[in-house]
Amino acid sequence: YEKGLALLATTDTVMDFTGANGEIVSVTALEERFREFISMYSSASAVYYSLASKYTLTEPNNGSEDTDLTTRIWYTTAQENPDSVQWTEPYRDKSTNEFVITASKAIVIDGTFAGVLGLDIQLSDLTNEITSREIGFKGYPVLIDENGLAIVHPTKAGTDVTNEAHFQKMYDKEDGVIEYTDSKGIDKHISYHIHWTVY
Repeated sequence: YEKGLALLATTDTVMDFTGANGEIVSVTALEERFREFISMYSSASAVYYSLASKYTLTEPNNGSEDTDLTTRIWYTTAQENPDSVQWTEPYRDKSTNEFVITASKAIVIDGTFAGVLGLDIQLSDLTNEITSREIGFKGYPVLIDENGLAIVHPTKAGTDVTNEAHFQKMYDKEDGVIEYTDSKGIDKHISYHIHWTVY
């Protein structure tokens, strides 16, 4: 994803796009390039270019052309770090209500900031892969981000679990086994490994 987005950011189609009334690259041409790009990534849900002028082109089109996205974290982080692709923490996408992460890359032309190219990656494929695994012993897989947001959990997905002592202990070391008794008096074990990488 990262290499693909970085490469897309250097194409003439993106670099020469200046908005709805652009003379070199039309909206239709950029939409076609975005469709081509997104078709190569099965977990990608949207690709978009939000110009410094606040005009945004999204594929698939979700009606955000006139929405000011320049204050969003994926935009500001890319603007502040223009030399590399930036990644957000997992969050719920406003249009799909699904967990996504966003990769974003600033577009700089001749030293002038032009806008930010973004790519939303759905975590549903990862979630489905994780939840489909048979663990045994009536166990279930859990995925929690570094801030304690449960991405995958049978009853707590989308909630902050940092106030629960057994989850807090997981941040003490990179991997291990934690034993605890749940609210129903049932003894449980958590086997965990902390690591999150997206390529």
